[in-house]
Amino acid sequence: MGGEVTTGLVMPSGPVVRNGTVMWAPRPERLVDEVHPSLFLGGAWGRHELAGRYDWLLDCRFFADSWETPPHLGQLVSTAVAAVRRGERVLVRCQLGLNRSALIVALVLRELTGRLGSVVVHELRQRRSPHVLCNPRFAAVVMGDTDGWTYCADRHQHWGVLGGAGLLLAAGGRVLVQQRAGWTDQGGTWGLPGGARGAGESPAAAALREAAEETGADLSGVALLGEHVDECAGWPYVTTVARATAPLPVRNGLEGVARWVPVDELPALPLHPGLRRALPALRAML
Repeated sequence: MGGEVTTGLVMPSGPVVRNGTVMWAPRPERLVDEVHPSLFLGGAWGRHELAGRYDWLLDCRFFADSWETPPHLGQLVSTAVAAVRRGERVLVRCQLGLNRSALIVALVLRELTGRLGSVVVHELRQRRSPHVLCNPRFAAVVMGDTDGWTYCADRHQHWGVLGGAGLLLAAGGRVLVQQRAGWTDQGGTWGLPGGARGAGESPAAAALREAAEETGADLSGVALLGEHVDECAGWPYVTTVARATAPLPVRNGLEGVARWVPVDELPALPLHPGLRRALPALRAML
């Protein structure tokens, strides 16, 4: 079934939402227990007017029958989390047998509570059904396998189910950059060490972990200066800016060639488009 994205909300085809209020909702007996204040999980849909009962409808019928992570997943989760934190009532609509709603509820719960994905999955299975998240790909996403391609609301493909994180490390007038290996996206361009943000992981923690893994640098003594967020239609890439007292020893890795480059020479390099776009703001933070 087709759909459209409207103000951060994935809607099915047809007039379901009017002015942020759900006009049609599941049969009351198909609603399950609250798993968080203001967050509800709905079952099959019937034409029963419950206007005003919910502020947001998150509809999962937009997605095709696929074993992959659904497009717009990050937007759905961020929309639900923001609404629940405002005290608004959110209803996630099921597509029977496909677990999209259980996936979104599990991710929302994880973001709201900060608990590990395995704990969230256990709670959902206890409170709804032991078969919740039987799709192994969805369960892996909830439990922390966030490496993988996903899509923003504009249907651009991005690496990192929950977003990306990179590190801009400066020392002695130089910054640590990486020429991306040919097998990576935008291979051959120069960018920052980084990668997919893990479940329950802060952007800074993800950036430091990825940079240490990719370059071998000992980052235990660096000073964090701030963060820069570059968002593409709901998919966030967060660059952590940090400083070391002197350029640290680095090594090349599978992901690319690591080098310390003078800050003033960065614009002359064939930069990754994302880094080139963010470079003025990042330089201002150094």
